[in-house]
Amino acid sequence: MASALELSEDAVKQRLSRGRKLLQDQVAAFVEGALQRTAPGAAFTTGVLAALPAVTVPAAATVIAKGGAAAKATSAGGFFAALVGPLVAIFGGCLATR
Repeated sequence: MASALELSEDAVKQRLSRGRKLLQDQVAAFVEGALQRTAPGAAFTTGVLAALPAVTVPAAATVIAKGGAAAKATSAGGFFAALVGPLVAIFGGCLATR
């Protein structure tokens, strides 16, 4: 590359370094702008925060899960129910913001 541009190798390395830095800055600015434009609204954030306490699995379900197959199936069903409710709330919050 240096011979094609009639430059020293050090000059080519310096130009490549500067070009990489400029590209990095431009990509960072683009990503930052895209993230700011697509940030979730207040309603979505409120929905997520409201749903968080419902996602936690009670300690009793953890103890049951250590039992036999029937206990594990029961706790898995309880875990699934505890997970689906908040997800529906979050999805509703998404739709409300749109």
